Formats: sequence, structure tokens, C-alpha cells
Amino acid sequence: MRQLTSLFLLLTLSSTAAAGPFSKAAKVEAEPSASPAAYVDPITLEADYSDAWRAYLTERRALQVERLTAYADEGVFPINANVPGLANLFMDEQGRRCAMAHLIWEDGEENLVKVYAAVDNDVRLGEVTEGALLDWMLTSGLTQQEAAFIQVPDFQVRQDLPVFTQEQLITMEQQRLRQHFASAVQQVEQYSEQSMEAALERLGERVQTPPPAWTPAAPEAS
Repeated sequence: MRQLTSLFLLLTLSSTAAAGPFSKAAKVEAEPSASPAAYVDPITLEADYSDAWRAYLTERRALQVERLTAYADEGVFPINANVPGLANLFMDEQGRRCAMAHLIWEDGEENLVKVYAAVDNDVRLGEVTEGALLDWMLTSGLTQQEAAFIQVPDFQVRQDLPVFTQEQLITMEQQRLRQHFASAVQQVEQYSEQSMEAALERLGERVQTPPPAWTPAAPEAS
């Protein structure tokens, strides 16, 4: 009887030992194996283009500051001749452009300025939600909020007033606008880092593609 019991235990232990390694091997083979060569981290790709976009927008931002400063110094601003109080004028009847219309024009987008001057001359940039005008702002180096701040409305200069009075009002308006643009330039320069982060965020999925006129850097020589 004892011999039968010992034989039974021996067979049981042998079968358990044999099954263990095969079961473990089967489990390992069932798990999918990762292929490091085939894995591409999308965050890494986005980071590469984010750096390119940051450089592009930083350069564009400096250009807008330079243009806005020159615009303020020149002092050729729209004259609100018809709307009582304050009014946004993208471009007046004599072709004088507001600050933001001037920046867009200087970018070679004359037609965009002319279209808005014709169909929506009192456009408020802070309220634009789509289209070519929004696209320009998103790639200008400025945030939409900064563009809206720069776009200051103009006081009316009534044309029925004596010429001397009109000239005085225009001079006062020029001084007011110059002070506003100087403040705008100061803010743009002061908050560049925060604004750049906001500008990149507003681009959304666009940062996954190269910015305009961007080419990859040449690989370093080994």
C-alpha cells in the first residue's frame, strides 16, 4: 500500500514540474513584444516643431514691434470724420490704416486689409473667430489679445469745424495714439514669454506641422 502511495506522489510531482515551465512559457509568448525601433513618441515630434514655431513667432514678434514703433513715429493715423465719439477704423477714406491694418499690410496682405476696409471696416480683432484675419493673428507673433489692445479706436474730428480746430484735434489725437502705441510696445516686450506660450497653445495641432518657410537644421558633422 505504501509503495502505491509513494508511486502516486511521485507521478503527481513529476506532472506538476513538467507543466510549470510550459505554462509559464505559453504565458510569456502570449504577451505582445514591444519594438523600440517602431515606436515614435508624438510628444517628441511636437516638441521639435514647437521649437521651430517658437523661433518663428519670436522673430515675427520682434518684427511687429519694430513696425509698430515706426508707425507710431510717423503718426499717419486714420481720422474718424463721421462716427460720433470713438470708432474703430481699419482704414479711412483717404487710405490711412489703423495700427493693426498697417502691420498686416506690411506683411504683404494688402488685399486682406482692403477687403475688411470695404465690408467690415469697424471689425474688432478681439472678436474674430475664424478666417484669414484670425490666421494672420495666430502666426503674427502677437496674441489675439495683444492685437485687440493695439487696435485702439479713434475719436471723431468733425469736418464742419474750423480748419484750425480740426488741426488741433488731430494733433491731440496723434499724441494720444502715440502714447497708446508706446504703452502697447512696452507690454508686448515685457510679456513676451507668457504671450509666446499662449500663442503656441492657440496654434493647437498646427504645432505638429512646420511653420511657414521652416526647414530642418542640417545634421551636425560627427
